[in-house]
Amino acid sequence: MIKLNKKGFTLIELLVVIAIIALLSTIAIVSLGNARQKARDAKRIADIKQMQTALELEYTNTGNGYKVNETPTIIDAIGTSMTTVPLAPNPADTGNGVCTTKNNSYLYVSTSADGSALCTTAPCEGFMLQFCTYEATGTINAGLHCATPGGISNAACPSPFVQPK
Repeated sequence: MIKLNKKGFTLIELLVVIAIIALLSTIAIVSLGNARQKARDAKRIADIKQMQTALELEYTNTGNGYKVNETPTIIDAIGTSMTTVPLAPNPADTGNGVCTTKNNSYLYVSTSADGSALCTTAPCEGFMLQFCTYEATGTINAGLHCATPGGISNAACPSPFVQPK
């Protein structure tokens, strides 16, 4: 009697291994996507806090109040305290229905001390910085937020801040 020694894997064994590898790859890719969104949100919050600090330093060092800017726009510099203002990370995280490509930026406007009116001439005693986060991060909820000299709120900037169109 002749015995044949079969070496190798059967088709079923190969298909099972390929299916397991595909499943693990899919799980890894999905997890990596969530980590990237969280990293972008963390960067947004860190950028805003850095801009708040630069605005406070400029306010203290110059004695001229906050930078005058009566229309919500992206600013390019905050005096000598921050010569290059960071841009919001891309891509915009738009899946939550609040953050859009249009509001994926840091918008600045100068205000009166209590924030109730826009400031058009120096010295400006207040400011509003608006930004958007995709997911809750720490005490900051998902959505539009307003940073002022008093801190970061869990809501969009109030009037007189005009939302960009």
